[in-house]
Amino acid sequence: MRRPLPPGALGPATRLREIWQRYRIPVAVTEVHHGASRDEQLRWLIGFWHSLRELAAEGWRGAVPPSGRCSG
Repeated sequence: MRRPLPPGALGPATRLREIWQRYRIPVAVTEVHHGASRDEQLRWLIGFWHSLRELAAEGWRGAVPPSGRCSG
């Protein structure tokens, strides 16, 4: 039997909030695209990017606006 999930129960922002609430330490999000096709890698990267920006805009203490460098 499937039960409907409440809005906001899935996705990177929700998981990051849970991690912060549990550990209260900075967390680096890395390898969000590992083992996928190029299209899926980009989809995951963009999804996490938007989630981090959403959390930072909310004033969430654990979020730092995304920055960094990717090596290819």
